[in-house]
Amino acid sequence: MRKIAVNTRDAAALLGRAPQTLRHWAMEGNGPIAPIEFSRGGPLLWRIAEIEKLLGVSIADLDLGAEPRAVAGPEGVSRV
Repeated sequence: MRKIAVNTRDAAALLGRAPQTLRHWAMEGNGPIAPIEFSRGGPLLWRIAEIEKLLGVSIADLDLGAEPRAVAGPEGVSRV
């Protein structure tokens, strides 16, 4: 079964951002994607579908422990 969400650290790695940037998006409510928060002050989860939409690519096999790989997105090739 495919995961539907990832934690902040993994989402930040996929997006090429610092985890603190995603936490800031969550606190301010001004990011391009919003997290799922199950309890106030609890861990944040980020929907893979929203990450894929933002990147413009499909994350076929989500192996976050793997080396970064190049993917083609709307702005050319980037590393995720």
